[in-house]
Amino acid sequence: MFRILAGGSAANCAVSCARLGVKVKQLGVIGDDSFGEFLVDDLRTSGVSTELVRQVPGASAFAIIIVDANGERTMLSHRDIVTSDIVRGFSEVRLNANDHMHVSGYAFQTDCTSQIANKLLAEARKAGAATSIDPSFQFACNYHESHQSLINELDYLFPNEDEAYQMTGDSLAQDAAAKLLDSGVKCVIVTGGRLGCLIANATLAEFVKVPAYEVSHPVDTTGAGDGFVGGFLAARMKGIDLELAARVGHAVAANVIMDVGGHVGSPNVSKMQQFAEEHEDPKLLQALVQMYS
Repeated sequence: MFRILAGGSAANCAVSCARLGVKVKQLGVIGDDSFGEFLVDDLRTSGVSTELVRQVPGASAFAIIIVDANGERTMLSHRDIVTSDIVRGFSEVRLNANDHMHVSGYAFQTDCTSQIANKLLAEARKAGAATSIDPSFQFACNYHESHQSLINELDYLFPNEDEAYQMTGDSLAQDAAAKLLDSGVKCVIVTGGRLGCLIANATLAEFVKVPAYEVSHPVDTTGAGDGFVGGFLAARMKGIDLELAARVGHAVAANVIMDVGGHVGSPNVSKMQQFAEEHEDPKLLQALVQMYS
């Protein structure tokens, strides 16, 4: 079976956040091809504003994703857009203290896109907006050489266990998280897939482990981490505490992996409430009540 679906780490996160009722604007670049229009239509249908998505000559980026019988995936990606002429436009984005600037680690794949991401994060901090990064494996590998200064005063960092190890050299999640806190991150959430996540925050007396939801027959794990981040940030922007926000993130991720594609299964509020009731999870129901009361 072969399907063409919209995706991308930042887009998956944006859709998951928007479907939970948060106003989201996607910043990005698409090519002037049919895939570009397909991507924009998908974002708009999902409630994400595309006024900051720019179209440039070239082919839109894409990935070929091979999904095995257990829902695990292998990715082959292609990026072909020349972005050197759009740096100035993105640097003029206006932010305020109520905004949140989230950046995918894939934005740091090239010197040009790194320049854009660095400037956006700097402008966000200057405006008093919250900031977060979901590092890619390459970001983690290049951390000491190129990105170490980025995480100072960062509000949230979302490495998975492999990325946390690459960034710190510590194989235990709690040791890696502690080291990242010492580097200036305000809150570190180390994700571990079906094992849940570990939250480290300077204001917490100890590390908090939040279990993931069991999915007996995952269809496609693509976008699970992006969905977790989108759900977590949506909850935090609605005033939910860290542990409950992680539960929201895990619930979004569980829904994502029950469907094919990076965000096809991202749930809306009604679906989240149904999920909480089916799992008889009073804490998740509590979070949803707080988010939408």
